[in-house]
Amino acid sequence: MVGLKPLQLIRERDTGAAPRPDAMTAPDLRWQRDAACVDAEPELFYADQSTDPSTVSAARRICRGCSVRRACVDYAIENNEQSGMWGGLTANERRSVASRGR
Repeated sequence: MVGLKPLQLIRERDTGAAPRPDAMTAPDLRWQRDAACVDAEPELFYADQSTDPSTVSAARRICRGCSVRRACVDYAIENNEQSGMWGGLTANERRSVASRGR
């Protein structure tokens, strides 16, 4: 879902209702409501780090002050997000973290 920031991925589906025990449930993404990126431009988080380092730096600054940064990184690693900046980490950085066992 390139072009969508993390919060946009679930906003429409998150009703706050408790899921039925027998229903297949999506991950709990309520943490995204508190994300520092909620009003930021999605392009900041999907810039090519090799060609646009200033944009990557801007995304990292937003993530650095985010209260849900760890939840964001955990979500990206657990869901094998292959692109974008999640919790201040690029896809390569997340792979490195995941290989070390967090």
